[in-house]
Amino acid sequence: MMQPSGPCPECGSSQIVEDSLYSQTQFVCEDCGAVVSEGLLTTTLSEEKHLNGLQRIRSLCRILRFSSNIEESSEVLFKKAYYHPAFLSTHTEKKEALAGCCVLVACRQNDWPITMGTISYLLQANGEVMHKVYTELIQKLHLETPPTDLTQLIESHCNSFNLSPSSCPDLFSEDTTRLAKRASELLELADETWLVTGRQPVPILTAVTYMSWLSLRPVVSRLNISLINFCKIAKVPVPAPASKRLIELQDVLCKLGQGLPWLRGVKLDRKSVAKYTEDILKHRGILLRQAMRKYEEEWENEQKCSSVSLSDSEEDVQGPPLKKTKLDEPSEGAASGDQDKGVSSNTSGHKGKEVVLNSEKKKSQCPSLFLPPCLQNPHPRREREVVAELDVFGDEEILDSEIDMYIRTPEEVQALCQAQAKLTKSS
Repeated sequence: MMQPSGPCPECGSSQIVEDSLYSQTQFVCEDCGAVVSEGLLTTTLSEEKHLNGLQRIRSLCRILRFSSNIEESSEVLFKKAYYHPAFLSTHTEKKEALAGCCVLVACRQNDWPITMGTISYLLQANGEVMHKVYTELIQKLHLETPPTDLTQLIESHCNSFNLSPSSCPDLFSEDTTRLAKRASELLELADETWLVTGRQPVPILTAVTYMSWLSLRPVVSRLNISLINFCKIAKVPVPAPASKRLIELQDVLCKLGQGLPWLRGVKLDRKSVAKYTEDILKHRGILLRQAMRKYEEEWENEQKCSSVSLSDSEEDVQGPPLKKTKLDEPSEGAASGDQDKGVSSNTSGHKGKEVVLNSEKKKSQCPSLFLPPCLQNPHPRREREVVAELDVFGDEEILDSEIDMYIRTPEEVQALCQAQAKLTKSS
């Protein structure tokens, strides 16, 4: 709606502002309260959804206290995306998520840390629909968004947990500053061990926060609190994959904790590793290199043992070498038979060599101890069935056993004649 250019017709004042508190946008005079111009009551459904989307963007920006620059860029992006052919004919749920996606793109372009889960929670939108709309928005409008740094999100994520002394008992309360510092160290370790790559940010942030809370005061009463109960105490929702991310993080800490000299006789498990998290984080660089070196040595020993077993099998196939004597010299009559034996022994020797060569070909470089999730648990791919192409040209001979299939029966001939007669009458 265009703002009126003239003064108020009632009092002549120029203080005319936009009032967007209701569904219909209108301009009101601040001095006398007269409505100078208001929206049409006959707006179309598309225009109404467009206005609702703009109102949703303004509400989000005010709740999250964004700057005016982010709010303006979000509105411009929403106006551009709403009338795009890819979004103009979509259903209402996608159009409602489009407003949140525009705010998310504007935040990432302005280097403002926020997650998609936060916006979808405030909009009460489906996370899967939000992700699809966001991906489609980036592709259709050819937008560039820098990748988000999870270390920028950890402080705001820790502040969302209600762990102050006024919200929970003193035994479970924790300072958010200390919690965020420990969580950022654990997050860096998770990033170095490929636990963050290709993962949703909120579950890994929740797992890191819970592990930090345990390690800051590893008493028995805290160690007995599970992740679900911790989220209930902190009054935050539990993301579904957070338990899996927690198990992966605890396994990494157990692998690194085995390298500490003062823990050689201690059996580390997922529950007790929280007591030694501070020591592991303090020496994480040395422990990472030590664990990698130990893993490579064990892999090399396994390869040597496998090569020795293959060489033993080769000797068994070839048999022990025989010493030649004068009695073993072949005669003219037995020359052909000995040649056949030599051929058979050579073939057996070649078979043994082929086994060794094939095993050497199968040898590869030592795999890394910490791998991305796509390499640790690859999805099984279905092998495509090769269908033999039939060379059919139409000139092939018909077999005697198949010729009856091409000859019409008397009933079929009668039905065909009746159909042709009806067609000729109708034409």
